[in-house]
Amino acid sequence: GVILEGESEWSHVIGDWGVNSTQPQLSRIEADYYSLAIGPDIRTYYDIQDGEAVSKLAFVFRASTGSPQSADLFIDVFSNELSVLITSPDKEEFIELISEDLTVNAASPGAELMQFYINDTWVYEDSSTAISYTFDLDALANPWDEFWIVAKAINGDNSALDSLHVTVIPEPTVEEKPAEYMDGVNVLSDNSVALVLYAPVKEFVFAVGDFTDWKATQSGYMKVSPDGDYFWLTLDGLDGQTWYRYQYDVNSEVRVADPYTELVLDPWNDPYITPETFPDLPSYPEDDAEHIVSAFKIQQDQYEWVVEDFEAPAPKDLIVYELLIRDFTEEQNIQGVIDNFDYLLDLGVNAIELMPVNEFEGNLSWGYNPSFYFALDKYYGTKNKLKELIDLCHQNDIAVILDMVLNHQFGQSSLVRMYWDSEQGVPSTDNPWFNQYPTHPYNVGYDMNHESVQTKDFSKRVMQFWLEEYKVDGYRFDLSKGFTQTYSGDNVGLWGQYDASRIAIWNEYEDFIHSVDEDAYVILEHFADNSEEKVLSNNEMLLWGNINHNYAEATMGYINGSSDFNWIDYQNRGWSNPYVVGYMESHDEERLMYKNVTYGSTSGDYNLKDTTLALQRMELAATFFIPLAGPKMIWMFGETGYDYSIDFNGRTGEKPVRWDYYDDYRRKFLYDVYSSLVNLKMEYKDVFNQPDYDLDVDGTLRTVKVNHQDMNVFIAGNFGMADESASLDFQHSGWWYEFFTGDSVNVESVPYSMEIEKGHYALYTDVKITSPMLFSNIDEINNSGIAVNIYPNPVSDKIYFDLYLDNDSNIAVTISDIQGRAINLVNEQHLPAGAHSLSWDVNDLSLETGMYVLSVNYDGSVLTRKFIVK
Repeated sequence: GVILEGESEWSHVIGDWGVNSTQPQLSRIEADYYSLAIGPDIRTYYDIQDGEAVSKLAFVFRASTGSPQSADLFIDVFSNELSVLITSPDKEEFIELISEDLTVNAASPGAELMQFYINDTWVYEDSSTAISYTFDLDALANPWDEFWIVAKAINGDNSALDSLHVTVIPEPTVEEKPAEYMDGVNVLSDNSVALVLYAPVKEFVFAVGDFTDWKATQSGYMKVSPDGDYFWLTLDGLDGQTWYRYQYDVNSEVRVADPYTELVLDPWNDPYITPETFPDLPSYPEDDAEHIVSAFKIQQDQYEWVVEDFEAPAPKDLIVYELLIRDFTEEQNIQGVIDNFDYLLDLGVNAIELMPVNEFEGNLSWGYNPSFYFALDKYYGTKNKLKELIDLCHQNDIAVILDMVLNHQFGQSSLVRMYWDSEQGVPSTDNPWFNQYPTHPYNVGYDMNHESVQTKDFSKRVMQFWLEEYKVDGYRFDLSKGFTQTYSGDNVGLWGQYDASRIAIWNEYEDFIHSVDEDAYVILEHFADNSEEKVLSNNEMLLWGNINHNYAEATMGYINGSSDFNWIDYQNRGWSNPYVVGYMESHDEERLMYKNVTYGSTSGDYNLKDTTLALQRMELAATFFIPLAGPKMIWMFGETGYDYSIDFNGRTGEKPVRWDYYDDYRRKFLYDVYSSLVNLKMEYKDVFNQPDYDLDVDGTLRTVKVNHQDMNVFIAGNFGMADESASLDFQHSGWWYEFFTGDSVNVESVPYSMEIEKGHYALYTDVKITSPMLFSNIDEINNSGIAVNIYPNPVSDKIYFDLYLDNDSNIAVTISDIQGRAINLVNEQHLPAGAHSLSWDVNDLSLETGMYVLSVNYDGSVLTRKFIVK
């Protein structure tokens, strides 16, 4: 848009404000450069009306996701009248050391003569349209003097002026920083703090903020350590109950927020944060600051932990639930997760993995565009609210793992902005933390140099902070393969090859993390050569195991060379430790259900695009996923068959929150299958998470055999598109008990012949254990809006009856003999829409051995099912 003369608000904004698709799109001219052509002239492009005069062009640049990539930018527009502009320094106020010279440049296209003044005193002139002059500040002023440099353009009787306010400062006081002072805010007492900023090769730094009236003053002038690396300052006389907002003015070139701040104030995104999510959020100092502002309060409300020393599950026993707070509930905040905590508790998982929660750019993000690492992103809630969630998890034996992004940072980061090459648009060569250009493929943002001592120190401080301050139980490190200075360019294959330097970096980080918390999880999103991952796993690191494609092929009915599940097996990889965190889905992968209903196979009337059948294939897959040895991860709502594509609303865009899926009996059944398998594995973890097992998981008929002195397990499933007569190699003959249904089978000899229908599965144990009594053959809702299921069938003691109604209905359930003679009216009532479960004891019904018919009368219609009493 534009700023009209005499106004301060944007006018003539093209398209709809904040809606990228209706606003001008830049053209990509080469790898990292974009352009926008404004023409044929300003008035036409912006539809400026007669009588309107433009003083500035106004811009803000946004990514395709809508997140800001810049502050508001303004370009001065001049009329045909004589004008002049000081082009450098490009700011209205400038601070410079008295020992330095100051070069000022100015230009005026219509000038016949140009002059420089200091206040009212003439200094220099030149009869050209551009002028440059170097001022000797030591000869002009004393320390802390202030004056104006004025540029004057003259053409005949006309003249124009522009000015620059200059403050001359002495060299900073050199004094050793107290050893106990750390980067960031150090609370010294109830009314004093020490601020510390690491900024090597910088000449001077001011702390500016509420305590200096947002001016670079003597009271905010920071001391410098003898080695020139640290700038530090003690602030006394503060109010311990007050939020103080502040920035660092570095070399009078850039003002940045404290990289170690635990609260940031954001002029672009804070207005969209509700008081319910973050009560009493300090206001952004709009009249005094630009860009991100940091804030501190000495006396903050401390969270009272219920669980001080949580004992986290062993790595091999983890069942992790990956969760994006933004898309988990309609509230999009931590409180929403707390309010729905029973859902996670009932599922039975023993760990949740939160996608990044430290401050990232924008509000509606996955979080992989980090800006500040010690601050919780305010869009999710307050510091104590996150602690409340973590404490709640620990009270229920659930570990909390943070997704941590230390491969890169983005342009709002103070560490990026302090050392920036504005001409190249990349970090400068003297940036202590960043490479100018990434060393590897798939990098986003600005690539961190993890062979740099400064980067290692910063990263370790981040790792220690969340472990100690928030009591998290470990990390999943994003893009861990990028922690290398070995250059691979765009060669993905080269990047993944064995890299001893990368192993050394991760061994150092793992040693540090376990020096802080010996039980903390270190999980890597690595995907490097197996030889490298094996070494890392031997050093107590877990690694993501992506088996998405294989499970998707199998659930869709495409049985081929890439549909086997062997890569989820740590022993198949030759590892000593069961540290493959296997997953069928993650935030980075396409949903299995979406693939099923979009691309599923069809054979006769067996159509895997049908939602009911597709969900049954998910049950089948889960049975060959969760019980397998080692840690597993479930991506949010996979347990209810979430079927929106990863590309819905853009890859990282918001996805619909479908809690109503839980009310669909078919999807609830899938949830129950997941929950049953999770709880089975948790209860018998000594059986399932040990190395004596056999996997046959690469054909249509697949089996898993788990061998243990306490209990043997045999799993069978048909991933094909046709029924199969299977010859099952049970571990031994005798009685085996089907887990899901409670049925049993007497295996008279091994191998044992059994018919397994397409898409069906069974999990047998040779010890009778508690069954969840689940059956996956409940009918699709018929045209009358009802579905029923009876189990077990045959029945010997108790009969269970599941009923699903599309609408509120009057029902009557009757049991008759095979000749149709009514024996018992077992239930008659009005039921609301939804799923219902009823049960009756066979003895109470006086049913003898034989076949019976159960009839459901509902709203004038009758549905019948046969069952056998044995």
